Amino acid sequence: MSFIRSSLRFVYGALQQGGSSDRLRHLIHGPLIKSLYTILSYPKIFKGQAFANAVNLVATMIHNEPSSLSVIQENNLPAACLEVLKGGVQLDYSVAVQQ
Repeated sequence: MSFIRSSLRFVYGALQQGGSSDRLRHLIHGPLIKSLYTILSYPKIFKGQAFANAVNLVATMIHNEPSSLSVIQENNLPAACLEVLKGGVQLDYSVAVQQ
């Protein structure tokens, strides 16, 4: 689980660097989207920091590259986030304070 958390933090840090639009496009069209969907679809397994990092990464992708929203929506990432919230899953403190 710590490998997943570390990997998501690494990708998030890479996206925060300047000039990351090309990197972001490659990530969005790669296997990262399916991995994020899996993490968001199973919050009871990928709870806490891994889940928080996945949500943060999706938000960062949408914010930094708005043209990628259609790809993100086609892969049901926003729907997966909303399902977690709609289902009333108990999220822990790290999700609420994720920066």
